[in-house]
Amino acid sequence: MKKKIIICVSWLLVLVWMIVIFYFSNMYGISSVNKSRKIIKDTIESTIDTTNNAGITDIKPTQESLTKTVKKIDYPFRKIMHVSEYTILCILFVNALYQSGVKSKKIYLYGIVFCFVYACTDEIHQLYRARTGEFKDVIIDTLGSLIGVFICVLSNRIFFKNNVK
Repeated sequence: MKKKIIICVSWLLVLVWMIVIFYFSNMYGISSVNKSRKIIKDTIESTIDTTNNAGITDIKPTQESLTKTVKKIDYPFRKIMHVSEYTILCILFVNALYQSGVKSKKIYLYGIVFCFVYACTDEIHQLYRARTGEFKDVIIDTLGSLIGVFICVLSNRIFFKNNVK
């Protein structure tokens, strides 16, 4: 009974994370850009406030320089988020397969292929949301899944003494 619960929860986490990715992809282009830029701006302002209050810095950037910095950081930030989303998805998917009884090293390949296919559908979906569906994002997402596989292999060797054959 406990094993069935673990399997169900593992697959539920995969599904929930797919929904999270879908939610972010479902935002219209301008909303998505504005959201990421707000996160960047808030983070920069919070960091400046924290370092100023701690006496580490004494920075008072102008709105113009802050806006310029946010625009510079926006593109790499968005691509890092792509990588992160698919790193997590791959880890969750590989774990769900493992919990379901797949003990072969092929689970890593399955994780990469699954993430690649989901990334393709994600980019197609974005074409209908006034966004750009780009194959380079699929490649970036797949890179995230490769990082996820690396983390799975590494943690498997360190914590589980290589249970996957």
